[in-house]
Amino acid sequence: MLKKLAVAPVEERYQWLRERNEEFAAKFSADWSARHLYRRRHPTEIMAFKCMDGRIHLPHMTGLPAGIIQPMRNLGGIFDLGWPLLNELVWEWYKYSLSHKSKCLVVITYHYSAGDHHRGCAGFNHDTEAAFAFTKRFKEQFERVFGKEHATLYPIIIGIETDEESFVLHGENDDKLALVDSLELPGEELEHKLTNLFPDMDREIVRDLLPLVYGNINHIKQIRLSGRSIVETEHNEWMIGIGRGFDWLHEPNVALIIGPFDIDLYVAIKKALSIIQHNLEEDKIGKDGFVLMSSAFHRQNIGPDVNRIVEKAVFLNKFAQSIAREEFPDLAKIMKPMTVTIDANTRKFSHII
Repeated sequence: MLKKLAVAPVEERYQWLRERNEEFAAKFSADWSARHLYRRRHPTEIMAFKCMDGRIHLPHMTGLPAGIIQPMRNLGGIFDLGWPLLNELVWEWYKYSLSHKSKCLVVITYHYSAGDHHRGCAGFNHDTEAAFAFTKRFKEQFERVFGKEHATLYPIIIGIETDEESFVLHGENDDKLALVDSLELPGEELEHKLTNLFPDMDREIVRDLLPLVYGNINHIKQIRLSGRSIVETEHNEWMIGIGRGFDWLHEPNVALIIGPFDIDLYVAIKKALSIIQHNLEEDKIGKDGFVLMSSAFHRQNIGPDVNRIVEKAVFLNKFAQSIAREEFPDLAKIMKPMTVTIDANTRKFSHII
């Protein structure tokens, strides 16, 4: 269905996004009790750092309820805690977690393809070793800030193999656990391996990491049963999303999503535009255009708070449009801008501009 949608007229894809948001928002609200119960059983707060690549979709790969994992996206999964906005967001999230008596799990990801390195991360020029080396440095940065003793916050590295959407967990002593090799392990043995992999991890965090592990194992099995074509694991995105609040787009390989954190946002947007250009040239998406969406979150519904969020979303879209006109003038002629604000409580569009 999604592959057919990619080559559909851009107006049809634009309308699909609006309908997708309405469907997701309705389900998100209906699932409030299930989400609440999940958090009571698994109180650890989870933040994930990942690439803008549309294939890297952790709720899809784990089966966790939407809203459990706090996603952070950027080109190549490249981040720096020194970036002012990211610094503040991580600190606010950390304080929120402690105020609710929850520990923190930070998932730092890189991705690659086992079948063809050219299906790997374009942000690192398909160099998996370089991507992994970056994740190690970023993990060390977290430990400089929050402590190597991991008393309240534990950062881990997870590699994502995109052909089968499987996880590789990297431990404290350069050990690793590839879940494709663990599909039939008994639960007790799997938990024992996790404990060996992260010997100083608090038992509560281990318990709350397990749903991601079991969920990914089940997902790998489903992928294998589906007989999915390798073509479906390649870039097929027809939309660029800039900003925050895109977890309503609960589908892989639809959008390249760029968070607003990078102090050199120009580079990430330019790279995303180049991927859209390539997808057009390869006839992977409809020739009549692509959607350029900007999004901003608001939690309060009072006037000034919503108004400032609107200004933020409008700026991001205009900024991206200016890059398109400068770097890809032909592509700019067929972009379909869409600016939205999203109510964080419902995940529903509150403004569409």
